[in-house]
Amino acid sequence: MDGFQLSKWLRANRPDVDVILTGSVPRAADAAADLCESGPLPKPYQPQTAVDHIKQLMALRSARRNK
Repeated sequence: MDGFQLSKWLRANRPDVDVILTGSVPRAADAAADLCESGPLPKPYQPQTAVDHIKQLMALRSARRNK
């Protein structure tokens, strides 16, 4: 199972789990856009970029809970 297959399974079976996908091939990044919360994280990326992305997802999740 690759990352895309896992993401599809999570969407179908665990929609409460946030997904972050990374990709370096534009076609793969386009496909990933439908499978993760805030679009794919393009490679290469700096570690702080990943941290910021996770913080954004956590803020989105918190906002959804407070509604």
